[in-house]
Amino acid sequence: MRRACEHCESALEDDDYLLSDAHAEKWLQRTVEIKTGCCTSNDECEGTSRRDSGNGRAVRNILEASQREMSSRVVTTFGQKSWFQDALKTFQLIKDRKKEIHEQVKNDGMIAATRKAEARKDAENKDADLLRLQGNLQHVEATKKAVQEMTNLEIRKMLLNHLVETLQELCDVKDLQLKIAKMIVNEDDDEWENFKEGVTSDGACEYVATLEALESHTELTQDHNMFQEMSRNEALKEVYDELNQMIGLDSIKQSMGQLYATSLFRSWRKLLGFETQKQSFHMAFLGNPGTGKTHVAKIVGKMLINLGLIDGGVKKSDHGVHMVTRADLVAGYLGQTAPLVVKHVQESMGGVMFVDEAYALVSGEGDDFGQAAVDTLIQEMENKRDKVVIILAGYEKNMDRLFNFNPGFKSRVPFRFIFPDYTCEELTDVAQLYFEQTSLKIAPASEVEAKQMLKKMIKVSSACCDTTEHACHPNPNSGNARTVRNVFEAIVQKFAVRLADGASDGDIDRMTAEEKQLIATDVQEAIKDRVEGFTSSVCGAQGTLAKISQEGGLVSNVLLGSETNVVSEFQQLVRLLISSLSEFGNTHRDSFDGCVDQFQLALQSIQSKMETVCGNGVGSLESQIDKLEGARGTTPSSFVFDTKTLETMKQAADIARFLHKLVDEDLSKEVLPPGMDATILQSIFTTSKTCKTRLNRLATTMVMAPLTSALKSVTSMKVESFE
Repeated sequence: MRRACEHCESALEDDDYLLSDAHAEKWLQRTVEIKTGCCTSNDECEGTSRRDSGNGRAVRNILEASQREMSSRVVTTFGQKSWFQDALKTFQLIKDRKKEIHEQVKNDGMIAATRKAEARKDAENKDADLLRLQGNLQHVEATKKAVQEMTNLEIRKMLLNHLVETLQELCDVKDLQLKIAKMIVNEDDDEWENFKEGVTSDGACEYVATLEALESHTELTQDHNMFQEMSRNEALKEVYDELNQMIGLDSIKQSMGQLYATSLFRSWRKLLGFETQKQSFHMAFLGNPGTGKTHVAKIVGKMLINLGLIDGGVKKSDHGVHMVTRADLVAGYLGQTAPLVVKHVQESMGGVMFVDEAYALVSGEGDDFGQAAVDTLIQEMENKRDKVVIILAGYEKNMDRLFNFNPGFKSRVPFRFIFPDYTCEELTDVAQLYFEQTSLKIAPASEVEAKQMLKKMIKVSSACCDTTEHACHPNPNSGNARTVRNVFEAIVQKFAVRLADGASDGDIDRMTAEEKQLIATDVQEAIKDRVEGFTSSVCGAQGTLAKISQEGGLVSNVLLGSETNVVSEFQQLVRLLISSLSEFGNTHRDSFDGCVDQFQLALQSIQSKMETVCGNGVGSLESQIDKLEGARGTTPSSFVFDTKTLETMKQAADIARFLHKLVDEDLSKEVLPPGMDATILQSIFTTSKTCKTRLNRLATTMVMAPLTSALKSVTSMKVESFE
């Protein structure tokens, strides 16, 4: 049975915090209930369970998250007030003077060991400087109250952030934050119970969509600009400047600012004599490749070390960051993985261990070595949380699967940072930064044209989104800033070739500064190479589109179990083709010759396959269902079947389900290039609804009851045969 919610109040007392009033107490209990699924009494929810709640760890994470919100409020509200700063300085002077007295007594050989404590106290009572400092403390109670009293505001902000983060992963709801905020502002107990039930149910997205939103932002939905506060700290000037110079990543910068506020707040509390429990700073960096995760990890390493938040030993790695992957942590033989993980954690002590592509630690249910790595890592994260920070990095969805693989994983990672994909404008700024760093200049006469072509090249290569686009689907494999670097290097290569060819005597150094400037032709030639490479791999005789058009095409991948990847890759390919043809179809007609026809043929083959499987003809899913219904007999128990029939049915159902997903509503609205049937995507989407109808019939037909166990048997037989 899980712990009751009252456990949180005792944990607050252990941490030397007070709740400001009954209002704060009520919201703390509500937060614990909704985040952990705990009960106010052991009799209320007998038999229910929330495996990933973490129980006691979840309570600790709730308190730490509330304390982080509190730290932002206190640093912003009191940090610059003179009376508050004077009190802190006086406390520091008192602490330093007491330390001096302690050292004096300690070094006095004339005092017996049994009398040293008494002598130290006597010395403190007679010390004029110490008495004067203590007499200057005019704002003691106000200062202590400021860093001890937790209000309902930080508790509700923590709850709001938790719910928004959780529901954003599941729902596409407009004004999600403002909708949830309006319910959290509401004090009605009955309304709260309905809300709690709604957001924790299977239909949470549908429920949240029906909620009204706040008309405008309030202090509950607005965050303090803690990143700017970092600039006031001389010890963090280098860290602040490095972060501030990074393009985009506004949410990450603000999160780093809150981390700074947390450390500053904890130092104030320690100075004032309050209990400071060990805090875990383990983090999850979630985002696609090229979004700055590795670079930010190095900055975080320097920041945590400069703030003194990690005390674990000598840092041997770059900026205190030890980089590892699955290959470093998972051994090839039984019993070797756990010691390997411990070794790398030990090497990271006093700094950060950055686990890149952390989702790869466990490749599946049967990966015993990967499981051993995760189990050991969790144990090390818990036992050494004040001596090392573990940063787990990777794609957001893949990382969610990793956290779900072990119920205790998520509760041990209190910091979760989302690294968004760069917008097209931001990626263009990244390219401009590369030009500045290499001192490469664009000739004034070519500047406008070159930059326009560069922006087009970046948009097509990276599949980036403009900030004004409402329905954009960035490619998770686009590479973001890495792609821009590749684009830049391709342009520089063309520039270098032109420069070498243009030097009359072979000596580039003799060329004028104007002759050494990049021109639009360099960008144009780089684009030409990229277009030719793309069209060859996609539109050529053995290209991707030709393979889709062949018998079997995409469907063969479904039968091998890679359905999800195929759907995602197909949709990305369609969007990339549309974008490429739109941007470069006219200027590079020779390269795209035949591409439109191949694209049209591939889509037609998909539609034809869909009509065959989901229509009414021979071999369709519908005919298979009719055949089984006819063979059922008078009762389900009299149904006679064979494994071949069942396997044929399963394959038809798998293909129908796959085809139904292939072109969703968003993809059906894409505008195809001239020369193609403009309605074919919409037509495929319409036909896909027929597949859904057929699958629904299969799910509800009377033959399914006796088939359930048989289908499982066929599946296992098929897997064994395949292996």
